[in-house]
Amino acid sequence: MLPIRNHKQTKTTKESMSEAIDGVISAEENTVVSQLKKDGILQRFDPATIFGIAKNGGVGVMCSDGDPDMFPYHTRLTHRPHCVRLFGGSLLFAPSFKGFNEALAFGLLGNIRQGMTVKHTQTLFLYVHAPCGVAAMYGYGIEDQIKLAIEAMEFFAADNFFRRNKIHLLFHVKRINRAGALEQNTYKIDVDAFLAKLKHEEGERRGEAVA
Repeated sequence: MLPIRNHKQTKTTKESMSEAIDGVISAEENTVVSQLKKDGILQRFDPATIFGIAKNGGVGVMCSDGDPDMFPYHTRLTHRPHCVRLFGGSLLFAPSFKGFNEALAFGLLGNIRQGMTVKHTQTLFLYVHAPCGVAAMYGYGIEDQIKLAIEAMEFFAADNFFRRNKIHLLFHVKRINRAGALEQNTYKIDVDAFLAKLKHEEGERRGEAVA
């Protein structure tokens, strides 16, 4: 389980929720996304590369939030875009998520397992997105959501039905780009790159503590 650090908040939860309702991320969050892209953690990708893997279709787990709408992007990944949509999406499967409900999480996992069995697919797409009203309500930032997405992946992988190499972590963002235009994009989350970043930051903190 990855620790969620309590970062100094520059915005109130109310302000973050307001931005989520508006449907675009803040300038501060835009900077975070740009840095995660620069670090290779959020990666642009050709949907065709996944389309070929998910030959029997795939199940997407995503938030019901219709402001940054992920579903049209999900349909580009597979010709059979099965989908489970609930407010909070993949966050609901992360045990350290502040709104985690064990009975709900295991019940949904069982339902997804049944659906994937009858549809003859083992490809699972776990989405997180920004802005996200549920994440904002609990005070989570973008990097916190990525940590929770990795936790959710481990939650599914702990069930013998799901194969880790068939679980794809995706991040969807709605923002105003440098040209001032509204855009939405879905990125692959490079788990190894993100964990390496956390390890590097932890090493720096320990070094500072020793000094």
